[in-house]
Amino acid sequence: MDRKRDDDLADRPGAGFAVSEENKRVLHEVCPWWRGQTVQDRCYGMFTDEQKGLLATGIIKAEGNMTSGDAHLAVNFPLLLEKGLDGLREKVAERRSRINLTVLEDLHGEQFLKAIDIVLVAVSEHIERFAALAREMAATETRESRRDELLTMAENCDLIAHQPPQTFWQALQLCYFIQLILQIESNGHSVSFGRMDQYLYPYYRRDVELNQTLDREHAIEMLHSCWLKLLEVNKIRSGSHSKASAGSPLYQNVTIGGQNLVDGQPMDAVNPLSYAILESCGRLRSTQPNLSVRYHAGMSNDFLDACVQVIRCGFGMPAFNNDEIVIPELLNSVLNRRTLTTTQRLVVSKPPSVANGAIAVPA
Repeated sequence: MDRKRDDDLADRPGAGFAVSEENKRVLHEVCPWWRGQTVQDRCYGMFTDEQKGLLATGIIKAEGNMTSGDAHLAVNFPLLLEKGLDGLREKVAERRSRINLTVLEDLHGEQFLKAIDIVLVAVSEHIERFAALAREMAATETRESRRDELLTMAENCDLIAHQPPQTFWQALQLCYFIQLILQIESNGHSVSFGRMDQYLYPYYRRDVELNQTLDREHAIEMLHSCWLKLLEVNKIRSGSHSKASAGSPLYQNVTIGGQNLVDGQPMDAVNPLSYAILESCGRLRSTQPNLSVRYHAGMSNDFLDACVQVIRCGFGMPAFNNDEIVIPELLNSVLNRRTLTTTQRLVVSKPPSVANGAIAVPA
């Protein structure tokens, strides 16, 4: 990185970064080693002259794909909440026990599964460090209510570091930890929560509606805390990429509404947590998360009206995706792929990566 470029970081409209002299010194020391060795350099080396010409026009951009990590994804939060981190490790161990290391393909599978286990252990240790930190903070806290809150946080972290969550607070906390770790591990964006109102609703229902161990206002406060923590995540984009991404958006999407299959029939999936998430975003009016609503013809007018009231707040959310169009087209796409794989005898494990957003729909 040359001196002009690091000085320019502070002058980017809507995406500026202040760089200390010490950090500039480190950048000048480290960056020369990476020249010619980045993924972006590799990509540019593979472009044809025609492709380079298209990029030079400024109309087509590929910076995000070349400088970002895995993106446009939502991990399997329902499985995580059901099994817990230790449960996932047990699942990995069971898979490893069936591997034949004398077979090359199985050997590759063993390496992959071992890597998963290493990551799961690291996630547990990461959460345990927060449990220890919460206890340290509680030891010097003079306000009784805050001290009790910190001790509860520590207990929550102790549990979710290994076991499935039991409460709404614990479930939301575990989901946030995974979201944070994904952002730490990768330089991607659009790393999303998926259908949060569906997989967190059992915990919300148990705590707020049935046992009444948590009131709705406190649940909304927890959601606010999660949304504010999402705003702490940021990334430095290339100069050309930042021009199209002013305001440092990360597109961490939460999807609410939509439909679920009940006895094979699509039914409206809106529940009380859908309303709580919608209301929490409407009150906070922050740029994160990106809130999306899956609209369908059977959606209740009450929920649709609530969505419109939040839109009137003027911060551009929620966005609407139409189940009536998306689901048939997705099914058509899947069927076409199946036909293709049948006729050509190919094995397709998943659709190829795309450069646009993904919508969470029923499996």
